[in-house]
Amino acid sequence: MPPTFFPTPAEFRAWHHAWSAYRSSLMKRLLLLLALGCAACSRTSPHQPRYGEAMGEVGRRFELAGRAAAANRFELAAFEVDEMGEVFSQLPRAELPKEGDAKVLPPMVEGFRKAELPELARAAKDKDGRAFADAFARAAAACNACHVASGHGFIEIPPKPGKPVPDVDPAPSG
Repeated sequence: MPPTFFPTPAEFRAWHHAWSAYRSSLMKRLLLLLALGCAACSRTSPHQPRYGEAMGEVGRRFELAGRAAAANRFELAAFEVDEMGEVFSQLPRAELPKEGDAKVLPPMVEGFRKAELPELARAAKDKDGRAFADAFARAAAACNACHVASGHGFIEIPPKPGKPVPDVDPAPSG
């Protein structure tokens, strides 16, 4: 009888049983490693945001909200205002800047979060361009006051929706 290259049914069952046991053991080991890795990751401290990073995101979202409102895209404006609120809610855990007068930041940020953000959100929800522009101007003034008080007055926020944030237009000479 010529040699066969195919296993008999009994050999195949034995091989399949051995392979299944090996695969099951391997999967259990991989799942254990994954679980241990996830547990180790959860014990490490999360990235502590810096004020500069957070304010950069706020500025980007403030600009987008203004541009969206200027284009009558109030749903997008409302979304960006809501996202700014999330960033502001994370600021109490942020690392304060080392330069300037950082002690003024927490109360000014809290005041902005309670006064300016709701006005922007309401105007966007109402799809009221004039109210949004007015709220935007008041919010920009509050931003600029905070920047001056904290020693970052060179970061200027334009009062008109649709302009780049921060203002990068040429400064007046003098």
